[in-house]
Amino acid sequence: MAELLRIDSDLFSQHVVINKGNSDAIFNGQPVLDSNGVMGQVMAVSRFSSRVILLTDPSHGTPVQVNRNGLRSVARGRGLNKLLQLEYLPHNSDIRAGDLLVTSGLGGRFPAGYPVGTVISVKDSPGKTFSEVTVEPTARIERSREVLLVLPLPHDKLIASDEVEVIESDDVVSGDR
Repeated sequence: MAELLRIDSDLFSQHVVINKGNSDAIFNGQPVLDSNGVMGQVMAVSRFSSRVILLTDPSHGTPVQVNRNGLRSVARGRGLNKLLQLEYLPHNSDIRAGDLLVTSGLGGRFPAGYPVGTVISVKDSPGKTFSEVTVEPTARIERSREVLLVLPLPHDKLIASDEVEVIESDDVVSGDR
């Protein structure tokens, strides 16, 4: 757990500073959540504090999927209006207002299944290749005072050693197992 110390919010960047840093084993890229969902990720760490880029920052993208059907996309921040947009969804995509978006787990930064936002509108404009999908974050970005920093599973816990089958290169060539 960490507390917000400062909010740096302008048209081009959406950052907060939290009261945990190197001395607390915080690391760059560490996922940050509030009680409702994904809030962002750590982007800079000092000894006793860290800077967090919020998912509403225009330079931040989060791999997501629609909880209802598994459709994948990237949710990108839109700045001061505190909304997100989904990128590169064709007009025939199965997405609608009210759909819950969760982290997809792709990219390895955010574990799969954490709430990111709810679709509030889908617009298909003639002449545009992709739909305009607007998303409201589930995290209470303007109200949260405390955040949770997610620790990754150690690599040896991700795949138990007895579940891995080692295949020698000579065996693969000859087809023997």
